[in-house]
Amino acid sequence: MSKLITRYLIYLSTIAVISYFYSGFQVSSISAMVVFSLVLFLINLIVKPLVQLLTIPITVMTLGLFLLVINTWMIMLASSLVNGVYVNGFMSAFLVSLMLAILQSLVKSKK
Repeated sequence: MSKLITRYLIYLSTIAVISYFYSGFQVSSISAMVVFSLVLFLINLIVKPLVQLLTIPITVMTLGLFLLVINTWMIMLASSLVNGVYVNGFMSAFLVSLMLAILQSLVKSKK
């Protein structure tokens, strides 16, 4: 249980950093950020593995780069579900996905 809470807090902190520094990803309030982090966390916990399973052939053909597209879709889905979070198009969501992956790997490597 504490591992899930830790992963959620990593999501929350990385989303806070990204929304502060990147203007293509805007969060209107702290409560919207908390809800968005929770929604994105749950989507990545439940929906993302199913999508990854269905797209194994494309992922193999692109040597895993298609996973960034899947992450982009998950960010766009979460932002469409949460009021107060605005992503400025697919490329902005792609950059947020890339920054999220980099920041999360940096935080996880420090453990």
